[in-house]
Order: sequence, then C-alpha cells, then structure tokens
Amino acid sequence: MRNEEYGKDYRNKRFKSFKRIIMWFFILMIVGLMIGSLMGSSNPFLIFWPPAWSHFFGFLH
Repeated sequence: MRNEEYGKDYRNKRFKSFKRIIMWFFILMIVGLMIGSLMGSSNPFLIFWPPAWSHFFGFLH
C-alpha cells in the first residue's frame, strides 16, 4: 500500500512539472513571436491570423 502511494505522488509531481514546462514553452513561444513581429515593424497580433500560419507552414514545406 505504501509503495503504491509513493508511486502515485511521484507520478503526480512529475506530471505537474511536465505541465509547467509545456505551459512555459507556449508562453515564451508567443512572446518571442510578438517580439519578432515588433522588430519587423508589423502588427504584433498578426501572428494570430490563420493566413500568417498557412504562409509559415508553406515556407517550411
């Protein structure tokens, strides 16, 4: 019983840290995209338009 509880606590702790890492990744990605668009002298909210993302993925393809 005690080993199962320890494993559950360990998994919950690891899952919380994983969620935190993913959350920070997305926040920093959005902030970086906005800073990059500001340096390019354009509207920083332009990155949220679907045509901008289709252009980006077309460029990668």
